[in-house]
Amino acid sequence: MIVSASAYAQQTGQQLAAELAVPLQLSRVYASAVPNSVPRGTAGRIVLSAKPNLADQAAGRLDAAWAKLYSVLPAGSVVTIWHEPDSLIRAGTITYAAWFAAFSHWIEHAQSHSVTTMLCLTNGPWRWAIEDPKRYLPDTLPDVFGLDVYQDVPSQWLSPEALCASAFSWALSAGISAVALPEFGAIADPRRAQWITDMCVWLDRWQPAQFANYWTDAGSKFDVRADSASLAALKGEVLRHV
Repeated sequence: MIVSASAYAQQTGQQLAAELAVPLQLSRVYASAVPNSVPRGTAGRIVLSAKPNLADQAAGRLDAAWAKLYSVLPAGSVVTIWHEPDSLIRAGTITYAAWFAAFSHWIEHAQSHSVTTMLCLTNGPWRWAIEDPKRYLPDTLPDVFGLDVYQDVPSQWLSPEALCASAFSWALSAGISAVALPEFGAIADPRRAQWITDMCVWLDRWQPAQFANYWTDAGSKFDVRADSASLAALKGEVLRHV
């Protein structure tokens, strides 16, 4: 398993690695459309989330652009579109029908190019029993199930198992072969450093776990750069998994 960190899209993986003074084996990359090329300054393996036009994606009008990108992506890259669709649909940002049509076409096309695909949800469907997560599974199953997890309610400080186990068990039972944390983070709290360590130790027991990526956007409530204990915990886990 790889443990890494990422920040806002304008800060490259190489820049963040230098700022944190730790080598990063993974770059979480975000794009508002299909990228024309591999983003500059990436460090290690690429995990890409793009937000192409849903209608164009569903209709196959972006297939050529994707094929061009796939031909130059480094080996081991993981790709998804419109990550956290459950949250976006609940917020009214996109509709379920538009997302499902786009994602279904995209994943079939991506796998025809031997690309490692990912479905990335929040843990809302499990933590709050909001909806049946099966509705997000297309006929073509993704290679990786990604779960974005945030510890953001001090009065409801939950263990890694409480946050992730139900979702991971669901994904594996559905036939998805691997799991990951494309984003995980915690608000500033005396318990955060230990929670970062506990999360990575817990994930080590999930044999199909591919990577865990801590979201440390500068100035955000999840940023660990001003918290020496949490920063040390993150660095320690990154180095332990090199």
